[in-house]
Amino acid sequence: MDSGIDNVEIRDFALGQGLDNSPELIGSPEQPLLTVVVFPWERFSVSPLALDSLLENTTIPYKLVYVDGNSPAHIRDQIKQKLAGRPQTTLLRYEHYLRPIQARNIGVQRVDTPYVALVANDVYLYPGALQAMLRCAVEEKADAVTPVVLIGSPDTTTIHSAGGSVTLFKKDGQTWLKNDQKHEWQSLTTLTGELKREPAALAELHCWLAKTDSLRRTGDAEGNSDILTHTFSQWDFGLIHQKLGMRMFFEPSAVTVYMSPFGLGTKAYDLPYFFTVWSEKLAGGALYALAEKHGISPSWPHKSYILHWVGAHRRIPLDPVMDGTKAFFKALGVPKAGVAAQKLVYQPSEILFNNLFMATVNPLARSISKAEKRDQFLQPVQSL
Repeated sequence: MDSGIDNVEIRDFALGQGLDNSPELIGSPEQPLLTVVVFPWERFSVSPLALDSLLENTTIPYKLVYVDGNSPAHIRDQIKQKLAGRPQTTLLRYEHYLRPIQARNIGVQRVDTPYVALVANDVYLYPGALQAMLRCAVEEKADAVTPVVLIGSPDTTTIHSAGGSVTLFKKDGQTWLKNDQKHEWQSLTTLTGELKREPAALAELHCWLAKTDSLRRTGDAEGNSDILTHTFSQWDFGLIHQKLGMRMFFEPSAVTVYMSPFGLGTKAYDLPYFFTVWSEKLAGGALYALAEKHGISPSWPHKSYILHWVGAHRRIPLDPVMDGTKAFFKALGVPKAGVAAQKLVYQPSEILFNNLFMATVNPLARSISKAEKRDQFLQPVQSL
């Protein structure tokens, strides 16, 4: 499960370069318009590469709040070394895991600039990406801006999301939800010149930029809900913006990469946190909370698929084991036995293991519903 990050070839999109550096669009070194909040998403092994892309490819002035939720010691030390001596920088280290939305909220509490960019710790930023989003927000008076999000290693051209929408609609008297990530799985190179700045109703929460006051309004609307998993929080975010009449825009000249397990693999030390954030145990409760909050009917058929997808994503690091098993049975001339083993043995066993892991081993899972411990739970042990 080697990430291969030492041999990554970076494509020169550089779409956000050459933008206007006037103070009204970027602020000044003494008074930046922007704070960047970095928060954990699903693993830690690519965090140093992601941080390098932020530091090297963002030339406008910005404050930085880095929220580190129990990364391994060697990753922790790399992050601290990279940030040491950087002005207007806050590093918050926690000796326990944080859910992504918790970490984001911790970071946002430290923001005192008009705009904030929220960037997951596994997102690679192409040159000028944050500047392009900031310019879009200022020019369009937008409450939120979403970039092009690619998926894979930093040299990928595969689109994960390029704007999109999330809507509620009626079917046979029932309220269902529809999600559309525009241009998903298409190649960015085939769309050059076609993408344009336009209103959006969905932001992939790997990376986005928001007006700070507007973001805090959406947080108040959220009401500290239990919609804490990745997919559901982005739907919640989009629906809240629509209900509050906020302006969201897609900015095509801002290119980012979600460095997914597909692209760069997963290290053994990533697995405890990865297994936590992609647990059906948490996803089921979050899905119920989303439905309750927005009036989505229990008959919505997509919910079963979503929970299946959560489990499938969690099993990505283990797929080589199952692939080897299927190859073994195929070599014996009984390929259907491999498929049966996957459906009847491997997947149910892995789900059982994850549920036991969440219930007995994982401190985040044990603390998740204990509100009386939450204040103590969210105190950093060190800061920079």
